[in-house]
Amino acid sequence: MLIKRRREGSLSRQQDLLFCSSFVPLASVSFCAVSLAQIKNLQRRLNNLSIEASKELDKVCGNELWKSIGFDAFDSLDDSELRSRANYYYGQWQTARELQESIG
Repeated sequence: MLIKRRREGSLSRQQDLLFCSSFVPLASVSFCAVSLAQIKNLQRRLNNLSIEASKELDKVCGNELWKSIGFDAFDSLDDSELRSRANYYYGQWQTARELQESIG
């Protein structure tokens, strides 16, 4: 039935997902809604955010010491603007890493 409706063009992508989820147990609905390509795209974007934040933190701190010390490395920065930039990019880097770990 789904194949016939899909060939006729009477189902849009959203209707197709709803049609799919109506016959799939509730635990499996999320697999119909998120495609493998979307997950790969999200992983790529998170990796790009992580790399960008890492490069900016290297610029702000002047070294890669923040990777081993963590958040405490920014306390030694004298300029409050540099400290705020470091805090922003460290938060971005940490969030991207946590999301990457949860996705797998």
